[in-house]
Amino acid sequence: MIRYCADDVGLNPMQIQRVADCAENSALNVASIFGNSPYMAESVEALWSRCALALHFNLSEGRAVSDPAGIPLLAGADGSFHPSFLRLLLLSLARPKALEEQIRIECAAQLGRLLDLLPEDYCILIDSHRHVHMIPAVFRGVCQTLEASGRRVEQLRWPVEALGVYIRTPRVWRYFRPQNLLKAVMLKLCSLPNEKALRRRGIRPDLFCGIVFAGCMSVNALRPVLGKLEVLAGRENRGLELLFHPGGTERGELYFDRPHSHFERFYRSPLRKAEAEALRTLHAKQQASADSLERLKNEG
Repeated sequence: MIRYCADDVGLNPMQIQRVADCAENSALNVASIFGNSPYMAESVEALWSRCALALHFNLSEGRAVSDPAGIPLLAGADGSFHPSFLRLLLLSLARPKALEEQIRIECAAQLGRLLDLLPEDYCILIDSHRHVHMIPAVFRGVCQTLEASGRRVEQLRWPVEALGVYIRTPRVWRYFRPQNLLKAVMLKLCSLPNEKALRRRGIRPDLFCGIVFAGCMSVNALRPVLGKLEVLAGRENRGLELLFHPGGTERGELYFDRPHSHFERFYRSPLRKAEAEALRTLHAKQQASADSLERLKNEG
C-alpha cells in the first residue's frame, strides 16, 4: 500500500478546502490534521469521506489544547508553544521524565479531540509537526498516549529515509536541498534510541519518503526512485508513505486564527501548488495503468 499523505491540514478553512479538492482529484489518500487546529471539526467534515485521517501532533505552532499551567516545558502562560525542535531535543537530554509526562498530557488532549469526531472503530494514524515525535522523550510520551487510548495503531510515521536508494540512483541528487539532507540525518540519529521500543510495541511503520525531497516532491524527483522504494517496501513487507504538502495558503489568510505564522514563508511557497500538481499527475498515471490492465483482461 502507498500512502500519499498531505501534511499540515487545518491552518484555516480555505487551506482545508484546497486539501479536500486535492483529495477529490488526485492520488492523495491520507490527510494529517493539526491536533490543535481551531478548525479540526471543519477538517474532519471536509475530508472524512475523501481520504483517511491522521493526527498531526503539534508542539511547534499555535496554542496548546491542555492547560498550559500543566505543560510549562512546552508552552508559555498564554498557551503558545515554544517552536524550537532543538529546545525539545535538549530537554529530552536534560529533563527527560518531566518532558515525557508533559508530552503525554498534551498528546492525549490533541488525540482526544480527533477521536471525539471519529467512529469508535477508527484505527489511529499519527505523526507530528516538524517530526518532533522522533525526539526520544517525546516519542515515549506519544507511545504512552497511544497505549492509554486503547485503540489499534494503524500507522506511526517513521520519517527515516532510505538514503541508500537515492545515493544509488543517478542524478537524483539535483533535487536534494542541503538543509533537507541534514534534517534526514538528524532524524535518523534521533530514531536510534526509539527502535527497540518500536519493536517491543509491535509497530511496523511504513517505509518513508518526503524529507530529502521536501518542497520538491515532483514527479521528476520521484520517477527514478519510486519503483525502487516500492520494491524495497515489498521486500521488507512494509507499506510506503510519500509525504506531500499540497495545502498552501494565500496572502492575507490567517494561521490558527492568527495573522502570522513562524512558518508562513513555507506555507505560502508556490512549491505547495507544484506538489498538489504532482499528486494529480500521479493519479492520472495510476488511472491510465488501471485502464490499460482492464483492457488487457477484457481482451484475454
